[in-house]
Amino acid sequence: MSDSNAKTPGQEALSPAIELMRKATEQAVNEAMEDQFLSFLEDCVSGSGSPRNGHYERKVLTTVGEINVRVPRDRLSLFEERVIGRYRRRVDDLDAEIGALYAQGMSSSDISQYLSAKSGVEVSEKLVLAIVKGSYGEAERFNSGKLPKCAFVYLDGTWLPVRRRYGDGPDRYEKECVMVALGITESGRKEVLGFWIGPSESAEGWGKCLESLKERGIGEPMMFITDGLQGMPEAIRRVFPGSSHQRCLVHFGRNMSSGARGKDRQAILDDFKSVYSAESEAEAKARLGLFVAKWSQTYPSFRKYLTEPGLFSFYRFPKAVWRPLYTPNAVEAFHACLKRKLRARLALHSLKNGCYLIAVEAERYNRSGRNRRLTGFDELTADEVKTLGMER
Repeated sequence: MSDSNAKTPGQEALSPAIELMRKATEQAVNEAMEDQFLSFLEDCVSGSGSPRNGHYERKVLTTVGEINVRVPRDRLSLFEERVIGRYRRRVDDLDAEIGALYAQGMSSSDISQYLSAKSGVEVSEKLVLAIVKGSYGEAERFNSGKLPKCAFVYLDGTWLPVRRRYGDGPDRYEKECVMVALGITESGRKEVLGFWIGPSESAEGWGKCLESLKERGIGEPMMFITDGLQGMPEAIRRVFPGSSHQRCLVHFGRNMSSGARGKDRQAILDDFKSVYSAESEAEAKARLGLFVAKWSQTYPSFRKYLTEPGLFSFYRFPKAVWRPLYTPNAVEAFHACLKRKLRARLALHSLKNGCYLIAVEAERYNRSGRNRRLTGFDELTADEVKTLGMER
């Protein structure tokens, strides 16, 4: 026998934001139902074939909670509503389908027409937008939930076009920075921790992101891996004083060679790769000295690289994980997912739309079994895993 006192999902306490979305969805469903019934009455001969006969109420479970649906009735029981379906008590599968179609770049009118053609379900644009707005709340919660403790964290930004409105003028698409934090949990698993969209990338902006990550519970990571954005080491030390910092050596090599003549760039990259391919930090520093001595004859500015901080922090950790700790491959793989998705929709239609799309991709990435663990993690010995404070 079932427990009659057990709460259904729709009876659980909802946050104020989700309660607003629930009410908006309920209103949109009922308005769509009433619109369909009015069309039905207009089709009755002289309006007298089957006149209105009140409503009956039905509870329907959606992703934003339980809503009360008022279904219109006629005296001859000829009206058949097609907004939800006669016997349907859950529309979370419809919510999920609408969310998936919206994430693929379809507009509310496209989704409405598609669902009508596919299954005969009449979903108004207003209802589609209500369901999508409910999903916005889910997306916003992605950046506020509790996080696992992380041993390592990658911080990197990628640029995507976002539509913005400036004053009373027309909307414009501008490239904006999506700052992404990707962590390596204590079990070696890769997980997108959070993302933030802004007009530019700055150490100050990253500082606020780091504070958010700390409040959400990532602990005290052993190391952060970033590109060469000015002020990043200081921002990290301010929020996580016990963590070290590793400059991404792939980005570093690209930036260094970009100021050289075209004919020298590949040789510079090859020589610099031999620097961080050394078997120890001491050997790497010796090779760096030789590298600078060679190339500073042609490019005097290279002398500053002898004192560049954060180049060889990865040597403090087991050799099996050196490569993933000095390259940005983990977070760049997620950036590639975003850009592939964006090709189908040309741009992020708004800031909220962007948050929704990125949250969908982040959750998909976190659930994916591909490349789930840090490269080299399975090669670590039991003692090395323990030293890193991690576990298999």
